[in-house]
Formats: sequence, C-alpha cells, structure tokens
Amino acid sequence: MKNVLVLASTFLRWEHDTLHSFVYELSRRISPDYKIFVLAPWVPGAKRREELGGISIRRFRYWFNTPNLLADGNAIMLNLRQNPFLWIQVPLFMLAQIGQAGWMIRRDKISMIHAHWIIPQGFCALMARYLAFRTAHSTPIICTSHGTDIFGLQYLNGLKRFIWNRMKGLTVVSHAIKDEIRRIGARESMALEVIPMGVDTERFSPEKRNPKIREQYKMNGPFLLYVGRFSNQKGVNYLLEAMPAILSEAPDATLLLVGGGQEEKNLKALTRSLRLSSEHVVFAGPMQNERLPELYATADLFIGPSIQTETGDREGCGITFIEAMACATPVIATDLPNFKDYIVDGENGYIVPQKDPKAIAEKVKDILSSPQSDVGRKGREFVVQNYDWDSIVRRYNQFYDRMSGKESKK
Repeated sequence: MKNVLVLASTFLRWEHDTLHSFVYELSRRISPDYKIFVLAPWVPGAKRREELGGISIRRFRYWFNTPNLLADGNAIMLNLRQNPFLWIQVPLFMLAQIGQAGWMIRRDKISMIHAHWIIPQGFCALMARYLAFRTAHSTPIICTSHGTDIFGLQYLNGLKRFIWNRMKGLTVVSHAIKDEIRRIGARESMALEVIPMGVDTERFSPEKRNPKIREQYKMNGPFLLYVGRFSNQKGVNYLLEAMPAILSEAPDATLLLVGGGQEEKNLKALTRSLRLSSEHVVFAGPMQNERLPELYATADLFIGPSIQTETGDREGCGITFIEAMACATPVIATDLPNFKDYIVDGENGYIVPQKDPKAIAEKVKDILSSPQSDVGRKGREFVVQNYDWDSIVRRYNQFYDRMSGKESKK
C-alpha cells in the first residue's frame, strides 16, 4: 500500500458540513491500494486530528482562535478580497502547512503528494518535499486545479509555471482550465488530464423530490433555485435584477437562494431596492450537503448566472449545475467556456449571455410557458454517463497508478 498526502485549503470541517465535499469524497473513494492522509487548515469547531471515512485527517493551526481566518471554509482569494488585512496570515499559513507537510512526508513515509489548487498548495508541496529531503523521483507531486487558482492571480503566472513544471502531473476539472494552463505555459511532457468533479447519481436523483419543501417555503407557483456562494463571480445580482420581469408573467414564482458569503449584505440590499418581497425571494442560508438533493429534485429550474469578473476570475467547473442535472432539473447557465463541457443549449440545459438580466428573464419565462421535460431527462442521462463517481474515481485511480509508477489496473 502506498501512502498519499493530500494538501488542501478547503476541506470538510466536520460531518454534515455545508461546504462542498469534493476533496473529501475523492479521498475516501480512492482505491484501497492507497492510504490517504489529508492536511488542511484548522477552523474553530473542527478536530485537530480525526479518522473519517477511512482517511487520516490532520488540521494545522497558523493563527489565533479568532472569527477572521484566512481559510475559514470559503475560498482564500475571496476572503483576501473582502478583508485585505488577512494578507498578514498568508506567510504564517504557508509556513505552517510546509512545516507540517514536511514532517508528515518523513513520519508517514509518503510516496506521493496530491495538492489541490496550484497556489498555495502546489507551492507548499514543493517546499515541503525539499524540507523532507525527498527527490521528485522518490516523492512525485500531482495537483488538481479547480479554476480560481488558474483564472485568478494573473500576476503570478510566472510562479504557476515554476510550480507545475516541477510536478509530475496535473488534473483539471474542465477543458477551459486546461486551455488556460496551456496558454500560460506548461511543459509538453507533463501529464495534464481533464477529470471533472464527481456526483453520486443515486443520491442526486429525481426520486428525491419532496413536496414538503414547497410547503415549508409557502410556494404556490414555479420554484426557481440557486445554490452556491454569494460572491462576485457567481453573478447572483443579475438573477435578482431579472426577477421583476419574471414576476410580471409568473407572479407566484419563488426564487430560493441557498448559500452565503461576502456579497450577502449587498444582495439583500439589492432585493429591497428592487422591491422584491420575501415571498418571491428567499435567502435560505447555507445548508448541509444532505439536504441539497431534495432541493434540486423539487425545483422547477436551477439558475446559475456566473460571470467572468474584471480580474479574470470565473467558475472552474460548476458542480452545482451537475448536481441539479443529476436530479433531472433543467438548468440555466451562462456562456462561460467551462459550461460547454456538459451543457448543450436547448438539448440538456440552457445557455444565456452573462451579465444580462433581460436574457435570464426571457429564458425563464420561455421555459415556464412551455416546459420541455426531455431537457431535464437528457441532462440526467449525460451526468450518469459522464460524471458519476464510479467513473470519476476509476479515472483518478488510473492517474494515481501512472503517477506513482504502478501499472494501471485493467
């Protein structure tokens, strides 16, 4: 059995967390030929050490026990933009992760390192390997990029090249990220593979439909759903601006916003300025992952108005769209390149221009006036065939085998 050290800045903090659990789910599903050790930042309320799902988890401290932490469950870059004073914690965060990782590499006889995000985890993996006096041959490093680390931080493109050109392999969750990496400059010999996030298609299923949700939120008409962070790149303000036009033809429609984040205060202020009542727009707050399948399955439409920001940040994959599609719920996405991986406009989902409330409103009204059941059904079929965890884990196991020097299983 080979020991693999997984480095992450965002990781499941406790059972029944509201954070998306991709890194945890992948780690616990990897072949039993690999023993997974996870190193992630500690947050108040989380255990410093625990065994969960067959994974050995270690959480490192890098700052005082305060509410304002660089890595508090949200993306680090979002926190830095919201609170520039958090930059003070950056060097301490990196030093703590490098030191702890270097110690674990030697103590736990780590044979491969899997970093999630190029910056900072990819850099920390390189430095930790040097600290542990290991060579690239004895301890190869692979990395998974989720998008924000590639599309953002353009001024650090030189550092990104330095990092990934010293790794053995890199996986990305969409072809758009792969294209950007090639544009920035990655050596041709490096293994670069697109392996998207996985979805449990038994858990995310149309069978999870629950009429009690409509009763809970007093819905008498169309149920529109958004799930995700409240951040600039999610473009939720454009969805809110589309609501008056939607309500003009569907006055009993309800938009349920599930999530939280830095923009929540601004979005609530926008809701008031648009004179949208709490009957039509509901801020439901973050929800545990276990509750999401029934929300997706019960909704009439899932809408994600994602945008590319002025700094170049944009969605990397968009796992919430894939989860909604798995529940056979029609989805509306924007014309960002990453959505081309799994949405064909008018066939298994819908595409509208980004930053265009009018286009969102017109598309919603068209769908509500003439529902196309085949779109939701085809969406689920596509996800089952291409994004089910079984197929995703099989591809990751093959990648692990190649990168660790082990022959792939046939």
